[in-house]
Amino acid sequence: MFHVGSDLNLRTRGFQGEAWIDQAGLNIQGPMGEVLVRRQDIQKTELCRLQGLGRVIRIENRTGTVCLSVGNFLGTGKLHKALSSLASR
Repeated sequence: MFHVGSDLNLRTRGFQGEAWIDQAGLNIQGPMGEVLVRRQDIQKTELCRLQGLGRVIRIENRTGTVCLSVGNFLGTGKLHKALSSLASR
């Protein structure tokens, strides 16, 4: 599940999709098409636990903010580690 934008609360509508990391950066495929957060544009990643939503990764990049969550608790943590390593390069 993902949301493009900085506001995230219980009323935020997220979209289901598929996310993966490749040479270009973070790719998210969903109902609005493909979102690409380029590797060099990732400025900061933050892992948050939101009441009622579970673990969420907030990715700040040069063009805005993307929030996403994987279907399970451990998967979200693993994706956050991978994205953090991209941001530190």
